[in-house]
Amino acid sequence: MDDTAHQPAISTPGGKFIVQLTDLIPNTTYFYCAYANGNFGTAKGDVKNFKTRTSIAPSLGALSVSGKTATGFTVVCSIEDEGGYKTATMGFYWKIVQSLEEIPGDEDNKISITDANQFSHQFMEVSPDAVYAIRAYASNQEGISYSKTLYATLKDIPIISPCKQLGADDTSLNLQASILANAEGITEKGFCYSNIKQEPTISDTKVISNTAGELIQGTIKGISTDNQHFIRAYCIKDGTAYYSEVLTYGTRHPGIYSLDDLVAFRNAKNKDEDISRWKDNEGIINLYADIDMNSIDNWEPIKVLYFNETLNGNGHTLTNFKITSYKLEWDYYGYGFICQNAGGTIKNLNIGTGSYVTYEYEQGISSSGIFGTICGSNETPGAYDDRGNIINCTSSATIKIISISGFDNCVVGGIVGQNSSTITECDNTGVIECISKSAYVGGICGISLTGTLLHCNNSGAIGQGYECYAMGGIVANMSSHNTSTGIIQYCTNTGDLNGGSQAEYLGGICGDCGESGTPDKISIDQCVNEGKIRNGKTKVGGISGHLLGSISNCTNKGDITSSAAHIGNICGAAERTNKFINNASTGSVNGDPGVPIGLDERGPALDKTAITQITTTSAYIVSEVLDTGGSFVLKKGVCYSATSEYPTIYGTHTQVYTEGNKIIIKLEGLSPGTKYYICSYASNQFNEDKRWGHNYGEINSFTTLPQ
Repeated sequence: MDDTAHQPAISTPGGKFIVQLTDLIPNTTYFYCAYANGNFGTAKGDVKNFKTRTSIAPSLGALSVSGKTATGFTVVCSIEDEGGYKTATMGFYWKIVQSLEEIPGDEDNKISITDANQFSHQFMEVSPDAVYAIRAYASNQEGISYSKTLYATLKDIPIISPCKQLGADDTSLNLQASILANAEGITEKGFCYSNIKQEPTISDTKVISNTAGELIQGTIKGISTDNQHFIRAYCIKDGTAYYSEVLTYGTRHPGIYSLDDLVAFRNAKNKDEDISRWKDNEGIINLYADIDMNSIDNWEPIKVLYFNETLNGNGHTLTNFKITSYKLEWDYYGYGFICQNAGGTIKNLNIGTGSYVTYEYEQGISSSGIFGTICGSNETPGAYDDRGNIINCTSSATIKIISISGFDNCVVGGIVGQNSSTITECDNTGVIECISKSAYVGGICGISLTGTLLHCNNSGAIGQGYECYAMGGIVANMSSHNTSTGIIQYCTNTGDLNGGSQAEYLGGICGDCGESGTPDKISIDQCVNEGKIRNGKTKVGGISGHLLGSISNCTNKGDITSSAAHIGNICGAAERTNKFINNASTGSVNGDPGVPIGLDERGPALDKTAITQITTTSAYIVSEVLDTGGSFVLKKGVCYSATSEYPTIYGTHTQVYTEGNKIIIKLEGLSPGTKYYICSYASNQFNEDKRWGHNYGEINSFTTLPQ
């Protein structure tokens, strides 16, 4: 167009006219005036000017999907403004994506369009499960421009963008997301979040968005960067919830949040690698979520928890926990969720539904195993008075251990296999089976060596009439050490026991209480059995099958049906010690009330000595045989020492020959101003025949007057 160009007018009513100028040059000033030709010549108006705007890249409209079929769809776009120059190129970039943060570009698939009047493309043979990211482009002399990315799929499900943080303060977080495709029919949208679950759902805490259209906006209150939260945008269509990808907000505290976390912790722990991602500065490994372990067919145990470590389940539950076989390299003092608790603490952890521990010993291979659910062993091998603790843990897992030969050594417990530490407030509801003549099977613990069990409960059935060596509703076998105690206190069993025809020891609370160790340090106190007891071969009792220790304040309410050699409604057989105090039974023995002790081979029980009339060289001593035990008293008297705090019959002693149970004697020839330790002693037929020595009363002391 030259400087004198003109353009014919487009007439309009009322004498006005409009002229459209085209093909102008961007960013250029033009001068113009109106003119009109008539019979008397040409008339012109005032000269004015205007400047065309600066040229830009083309402006694109929004992408949309149309013509969707079972195998494809069409993508449509438009050029809203060419930007001052004619469009040179246009088309689409696209790719199949796994994340809604992926944007197609030059390195991806490209479709060129040559006809601006048909700015569209038909995608054919589309993968039915794939999500396509598509972006339109157009270019001119000034550059190239792109549309927003469209995410399309053959399915009619909504596609939600990732969450975007708009702002935050100490206690709240502002978020935004968008429904990128298939937003029709949405009935609710918003954000859901959790500080436990890595993939939160609308069943967790949620914030509903009231914004119109595809936009999702909301504010989560009571949230800060001090605690980690997992957040997803959601929408509901046709009653189904759809979610965005997860946004992680805040600081991650050490702990276990998922199955992947649990496996990663186990692997690092077993390899002695850094576990600071899961263990905090105080040595605590927190479990922050219920975990479904169904995808793991055979759990490889965590090998060991040390004395300065605590695993806190925080009341969470492991469901579908399974051990179906084990490898020799896993053998680390037992098998369970954890092999060995070597002085550490395990608390508030639950083994839930769908869980089981099963193993079958191979024929002809002599072997042994310690099996539990929470852990295999709660002890440090060779250590007594171990500081390990298992507190407030439960299991509903089924346990089934089978010895093909029938003679493999098995130690099986509903919570722990073997214990020399403390188990407190733990419950087992799972069924336990073990087939081996050398098996120790307990509802809470198989064997407790100098251990303590307090406030524990078992309601799971134990045994199916198979052969085993010892079986107890709480513990199968308990013993002590010279300096350590074995204690079961405030425990209850309501599970039925069936020991088969060959079980040597069978008891509602403990099968064999005190097979070895120091009798005075073994006790069962304030325990209750309500479970039925069946079968057994040798020693069967409502509380304990065999007792070499004390039973006090216990009650048996379970009925006993057995042809064992020795059956008692409290204790099948008791020997040596005599601490059988305030026990009661309402259960029957083969339909009759039965007797408290089936085979009574206890020694005498003695009162604490009383000392009177102390002089410089003498004192009167009074004591009494409170219970003669299983036979009449043969010897009685007092023993005393000025050099040992534990006087025995093998030191200085005086025998009393009077009839009856009273022990009254005057000690003479004592040293003035000297402290003496003293206790009464007695023996009966069983003390003498079995060479058990003598039974002693509680030790007392006195000091003679000075010279």
